[in-house]
Amino acid sequence: MRRIGFTGTRQGMTPYQREALWRVLSGDRGEFHHGDCVGADEEAHAIALEAQWQVVVHPPVVDLLRAFCTGRGVTVLPTEGYLERNRAIVAACDLLVAAPETDEEKMRSGTWMTVRSARRTGKEVFVLPTSLKRLSKH
Repeated sequence: MRRIGFTGTRQGMTPYQREALWRVLSGDRGEFHHGDCVGADEEAHAIALEAQWQVVVHPPVVDLLRAFCTGRGVTVLPTEGYLERNRAIVAACDLLVAAPETDEEKMRSGTWMTVRSARRTGKEVFVLPTSLKRLSKH
């Protein structure tokens, strides 16, 4: 079974990132793990459910930015601190998909920290570019 982890910005995904995530998830099935925050996690949750993935929610201990994602067949794990939760998502997945706010890596970003953590552990990482224009520059 394919296991995809997801990390993203609380500002939400760009239209291009949403479309790219749909393309990653459509036509395949498996477990989709995310951190239950407002913004990109919440949007990714809806896309994963629509694509008929089994969703596993890793909620943060702080409710302030929590999305409280639920749904039919959704597994909600116990709350954890942000760093522990992000490490658990990385540990649970074969592929980490990231939807950062910017295409340039930032040091003080939970999304980019999770990407670095996944890379250090040898996980496959796919960073969704913010636009098709950005993708064509690489």
